[in-house]
Amino acid sequence: MIKTRIPLYLIIVGLTACSNKAVIDLPDSQRDAKSYAIAYQATVQSFQGIVGENYEVDDFTRGAQAWYRGDIKTSIASIRDQLYNQLQDSDLYAFRSGIVFAGELQNNFSRLNQNCWSLLNKPSLTQGIYDAMRDLRRDRVRDENDPYLTTGTEQFLQNCRK
Repeated sequence: MIKTRIPLYLIIVGLTACSNKAVIDLPDSQRDAKSYAIAYQATVQSFQGIVGENYEVDDFTRGAQAWYRGDIKTSIASIRDQLYNQLQDSDLYAFRSGIVFAGELQNNFSRLNQNCWSLLNKPSLTQGIYDAMRDLRRDRVRDENDPYLTTGTEQFLQNCRK
């Protein structure tokens, strides 16, 4: 009998690829403005000009979501190596890219001050990333002066400045 080990993230991609519904759809009442706004803006700044209409946005977001839920036990460095050193389908590439982006975002937030990461709401971060990626794919991002994003960013800065 041959035993094979299938990495958890491949199982997640396979199972979720069968679904057409939104990766995450938090009602406005459940969104944390500071988490959503900072994730949305960081995603737009990172991926503007890169994400086109064929980008696997759902898989990217599933990768970020899996990272924030703690489903990924592999290090970001290892996933980054896989991302850049292996041929892979676009959905797997997007999934791994989402993991790397989420992990690096978490690392950056943690460096602002030691409590910053614990103050952020992971589902709201994921929703901000997802909405930004979908907006980038449609080439219709929210204005940087959008009142919700501005207010959320100000709340983030109040909580996370050194």
